[in-house]
Amino acid sequence: MQFSRAQHRSAVLAVARPVAAGEVIVDADLRVAQVAADGLSTVSAGDRARVVGRIAAVDLRPGQNLTPEVLTGAALPGPGEVVIGVLFKPGQVPGRSLSAGDRVRLVTTGTADRGVAAPAVGSPERMAGAVRDARVVLVTPVSTVGDGSVVVDLLLGEADGPQVAADAAAGALSLLLTPRAQ
Repeated sequence: MQFSRAQHRSAVLAVARPVAAGEVIVDADLRVAQVAADGLSTVSAGDRARVVGRIAAVDLRPGQNLTPEVLTGAALPGPGEVVIGVLFKPGQVPGRSLSAGDRVRLVTTGTADRGVAAPAVGSPERMAGAVRDARVVLVTPVSTVGDGSVVVDLLLGEADGPQVAADAAAGALSLLLTPRAQ
């Protein structure tokens, strides 16, 4: 006896040509794909008019199905925000893959590979354990190193940018993954 399962296929939006993070999505960037989308987060082909004019939150590649997380209504960074790229080594980030849109906490560890990180002049927040909230914009493996290191582009408040940059340069940051907002 043979059993077959009919899969319901849905028309969803996919990427037709490369779109860089921060670029406005135009109609020619989109195509319709038929997928078995049960349980997957996708954008319906019927939402095409709502997608055109939105901003890509991450780099989009041809063939990639659109998800709500890769779209934003505003350019990144917005007013009062900065995007910073931070090199993380294994042990400074969770073992599972990070994705664009993930909410994270940056923790100043107070120590770097070569000793104790120096506090910024006049900054009481430079103590070990300082915590700052951020959102993942892009994750890029560092293939030339080959040790699992990644560069994570993070969106955070403008006021936190300089200190996070200093902590990152000192190798004194760890990243904690937090639940996505509901």
